[in-house]
Amino acid sequence: MFTEFNYNRDIETRDSIIFGTSIKPEYQGGITSFKGLRIAQLQQLLDQKFIASQDSQNNSPNVVEFLCFAQKLSDEGFECTFSGYAISLSRVDYRVSVEAIEFTGNCTALLISDFIEFTQGGDELTVEPNYLRAWWD
Repeated sequence: MFTEFNYNRDIETRDSIIFGTSIKPEYQGGITSFKGLRIAQLQQLLDQKFIASQDSQNNSPNVVEFLCFAQKLSDEGFECTFSGYAISLSRVDYRVSVEAIEFTGNCTALLISDFIEFTQGGDELTVEPNYLRAWWD
């Protein structure tokens, strides 16, 4: 859900957090996708007001819920990443949206159980021995 929020409009800093300083993203129709966003990057986007804590993609968890879940898994030795999209300044709905969470590595039974419970209601759920992904449309 897109919330009314005073987003930081420093698009160069925002895009360098998401894509790195050497990559200039291509915006098609004012939108560009990203994947592999780490917890620290999402936290940085939140801290610098490039994303709002309560933002969510349709029925997905909100940003804080994603961060808390990913941090819990990180504390257990599992590193999740996020995928989503960024909207350019040329559009009135300028923002960053997270629409997927994923994990690549050895998936324990407890990790799979926690992941499935957290991602209930996702539009797509992939559960494989070495890969977990949930996506919300």
